[in-house]
Amino acid sequence: MKHVLCFGDSNTFGTVDFAVIDRFDLQKRWTGLLASDLGPEYRIIEEGMPGRTTAFDDPLREFRSGRKYLAPCLSSHRPLDLIIVMLGTNDLQMRFSASAVDIASGIEILVDLIRKAGVGPGGGIPEILIVAPPPIGAIDPVEEPCWAGAIQKCLQLPAQYERIAKQYQCHFVNSQEILTTGDLGRDGLHLAESGHVKLARLLGQKAVNILAKAAVGAK
Repeated sequence: MKHVLCFGDSNTFGTVDFAVIDRFDLQKRWTGLLASDLGPEYRIIEEGMPGRTTAFDDPLREFRSGRKYLAPCLSSHRPLDLIIVMLGTNDLQMRFSASAVDIASGIEILVDLIRKAGVGPGGGIPEILIVAPPPIGAIDPVEEPCWAGAIQKCLQLPAQYERIAKQYQCHFVNSQEILTTGDLGRDGLHLAESGHVKLARLLGQKAVNILAKAAVGAK
């Protein structure tokens, strides 16, 4: 069995939108769809947290830094064959004053933590898939002031994430190549059902290819 950790924010958790407390059912979340598509030979581990950043501490909400949570998360789920990291949307909020380069540096910190954790098969380094987050659409007017400039900066993230992926020999996917603002819910930030379906298909194909090549390379 292959063990796949999905480390992300509210779009991995399955948040519907700001006005809805509950999340999408497992059968509708991309992680649940991924598990269904890949079958019993794959264990899909959900680690989505609404508001999670790459590495920033949120002054308004505790326990949101991916940097601080990642190490114990890795230890509790090891061994891991593949880790999918999809973060960065929350880093775009005004209170962090972060550029696309800054946010990519947060991803770099997470990659470094994973590489040094020894949580892959045999205590090695697991495969790492960096996912550039979905685009941002028209944001709910109540929330919009917190996200000034986020739409433009979000479009800059894929190039910066790909740079980090190449530097550390990680795998990379730009979700913005298949997801449009039409795949977002009414708040302009969270995936609608169509977005979860598209993302599950994209990452499922990528995960199978990554792990198949890793198996060949291990022989």
